[in-house]
This record gives sequence, structure tokens and C-alpha cells, in this order.
Amino acid sequence: MSLPGTHDRKTTTRHIFPNCAVEIIHADKSDDGYVEEFGNNTHHVVGAKIACNGTYRSTWRFMGPISPVHKPCDILSYIPPNVPWGTVAEGRGKAAGVSCHFSHEYFRAVTGIDDDRSISHLETCRDIHGVTIKQGLRRIYSEIIRPDFASDALVNSFAGIIALEMARYFKRAAAKRRRTHSHTMEQQDLLRIRDYIYECSEERLLISDIAAYLGCSERHIHQTFRVSFGITPHDFIKAVKIRKSVDLLNEGVLSIKQIAHNVGFSRQSSFSAAFRATTGATPAETRRLGRTDFSCLHIGNDAVRAAIMGR
Repeated sequence: MSLPGTHDRKTTTRHIFPNCAVEIIHADKSDDGYVEEFGNNTHHVVGAKIACNGTYRSTWRFMGPISPVHKPCDILSYIPPNVPWGTVAEGRGKAAGVSCHFSHEYFRAVTGIDDDRSISHLETCRDIHGVTIKQGLRRIYSEIIRPDFASDALVNSFAGIIALEMARYFKRAAAKRRRTHSHTMEQQDLLRIRDYIYECSEERLLISDIAAYLGCSERHIHQTFRVSFGITPHDFIKAVKIRKSVDLLNEGVLSIKQIAHNVGFSRQSSFSAAFRATTGATPAETRRLGRTDFSCLHIGNDAVRAAIMGR
């Protein structure tokens, strides 16, 4: 670690909403030294780094034996109440962050999560994942920095969604601890993964995102897809995105280029090639014929095809 440094400027503005309080943090640092901060919240805090430039880097950890190493702040953070924490900022640049502070009563009512400071719970808190949670935090930041019509209502709604997604996350984590090592996957889990990919089709989803969503390891995802369905998880992600693109094609609103972007392809040519390999037709042919029959999908077994067709 370098020598101690200081922030040239660091501001925290607090905004109060019915479901939570939101803190917006902006930091500006021009030296390479490190800055340490420590705290202990009275609320449940969910936050993330929104933007950063230069060599500025910040990390956090729970204080004590639960977290011997720091964790990058651009990974979603959740800090329960009455748990000491510490942060370290190093390097030069500017950074922005946002955090939602939920009261104990509200968070418990929505999530069912009580004042749990067990080692297993805090270990789970250290590794929060969730595309929806991070998207919600980004929208909250945007609505507060650039307010528009009904921004307060939107912020409050997104805060509620974040709390619900936290409840889902911890339920999946609990299921992971109960999960056997049979390397098989139920159809219900496949449908949950399908819906998750469908709703996040613009994102560059990683296997780690799906593993976190389902509450298991990446290795488990790879093994269960191979054993249960005869395909890779990457193939399934691509197939679900192609399935969504068919819905968009049949709506007739977006161009094929726009649809390619909406399902995560940077180039229309790559999208068209993947589309034809999966469905046996081109996007233009599918749009022209209004095709909705997926019985000839060239992927996986009957369970996979049923999951994709059933959306």
C-alpha cells in the first residue's frame, strides 16, 4: 500500500424517500496515496460504484475475521446494520457512487431478513450479484442527478424492487446451501434461468451471473446443463436471446439492426448468422412469414426446446 493521501473533494448528499434514504457520493482525488474510512450503519445498506476514471480504485470489507481481504466497490455491496466496515481509496481520479439505506422494519417486512450477523450470512453478504439490483441503483442515481417528471415516485419504486431482489438473492443463497451435488437441474430452474436471460437480453450475461441468480457455483451450472440438457449454458443463453428476437421481429416495430442490439449482438451479421443456425431461417424470412413455430429449433433436448417455446 502507498503512503496516506487525501480526497481533494468528497461530497455526500442524502435524499429521503418513503421506502429508503438514498446517498449520492462524489469523490475527487489527485494524489496516489490511500484514504481509509470506517463506519457502522444503523440501516441495511445496498450500494454500488456508478462511475470511475483515472487510476482511482476503492475497496471495502467487513471489519474483523469475516472479511480478511478487501473487495472492489464496483461489485454490489450489502452491509447489514451494526456490522463494522472499512473502505480504502487509492489512486487519482473521480468516482461516483449510490447507496440505498433501508430501515430495519421496512427491510425485514419486505425481505424477511432479520438482524443476522452469523458468519454464514455475512459471507453471503460479501458476494452479492444481481443485474436487476445494479440496474435499479443506476436508475436511482440517474433520476436524482437528472430529475424529471415523477422522479421521486420512480426512485421509491426502484428502491422497493431492489429490496425484493435482495430477498430473492438470499432465498437462492439458502437454496444453494441446501442443494445436493447431484449435478442435475429441474425444469423449474431452467424456466427461471430462461426468464432471467429474457429480461436481461441486452446485457452481456456471464455464467457467473446465472450461477449467482440460481444460487449455485459456475461449475454446477456447466455440469448440470451438460448432464440434464446436453448443451452448454452459453448455447442456452444464445437460444433464449434468439427466442426473444423472434418476438421482436413479429412485433414489427424495430429494425433487424435494432433487434440485434436489443438481444446483445454488436453486429447485425453476427446476429443473423446465430439466428439462422438456431432456427433454420433468416430474421427477414421470419418477419415476413410471421413465424412462431419453434419445433425445429436446433438446440438441446426436448426439455430445452419446450422451455424456449413456452416463453
